[in-house]
Amino acid sequence: MKIEPSGVIFTGACSIQTDRCRARESGTVSAVWASPGRLQIDVCAACLDEQMRSGDWEIQGAKIKGEPDVTVYSPNGKRQLVVEVQTNPSCRKPALEWAQKMRHNLLAHAGIPVSPYFMLALIPDYLYLWKESYPADPDRAPDYEIPLQEVLQPYLAHLALPPFRVGDKQMGEIIAAWLKEITAAQPSADASLQWLHGSGLYEALKDGSVEMQEKLAA
Repeated sequence: MKIEPSGVIFTGACSIQTDRCRARESGTVSAVWASPGRLQIDVCAACLDEQMRSGDWEIQGAKIKGEPDVTVYSPNGKRQLVVEVQTNPSCRKPALEWAQKMRHNLLAHAGIPVSPYFMLALIPDYLYLWKESYPADPDRAPDYEIPLQEVLQPYLAHLALPPFRVGDKQMGEIIAAWLKEITAAQPSADASLQWLHGSGLYEALKDGSVEMQEKLAA
C-alpha cells in the first residue's frame, strides 16, 4: 500500500500497534495518508518502520534505516552475520515466497549492511540463510531453509509458548542467545545442524560477539 506522509506529528495512540509499538495508548505519532482514498492513519515511528520493512507500506523514494535486529561480529570486529526477525501472519503467502519478498524489500529500502551472511527469522516457520555476494541479487532464493522449531526448541521450551505466540522482541532475544552459544562453544554434531557447518557460518561466528539492535532489546 502506498503511503504519503502528512508532516503532522502529535500525541496520540498508534493505529497499527505492532510488537514494537511505542504508542499503544499515548505517545508521539504522525499522520500518514493511505492510497487510494487518502485515509488517515496515525502511526508511531517504530510501527512505520515495521510496515515498511514488511513491504506492506511503501513511501516513494523513502529508505528505512539499515539497522539489523541482531548482528554478529568476528573477534576482530568485522560484521559476519545480520539477522532480521519478522512475523509471517497466517494470511500471508507461503513462507519461502514471503521470505524472498521480505529480503527484496530490505535490500531495496533498508540498506542492509554488507555482511557475508544474512538470516531472516520468519516466525513461526523457518530461519532462512543467504550466503551473500555483492552486488546482491534481491530475488535470489535462500541457500538454506531451516525449520525454526528444530533449532530453537530448547529456548522456546523455557517460554512454554508455541512459536506463533512468540513476538519479534522475544524471538530476537532467543536468536541472540542461540548465536552467543554458537560463538562460545562447539555446537552439537546433530544432523539438524549440518547446515551450520556446511555453510561455513560456524567458522565465521566462532569466538565472535553478538549485538542486538537497541530498539529490539529495549
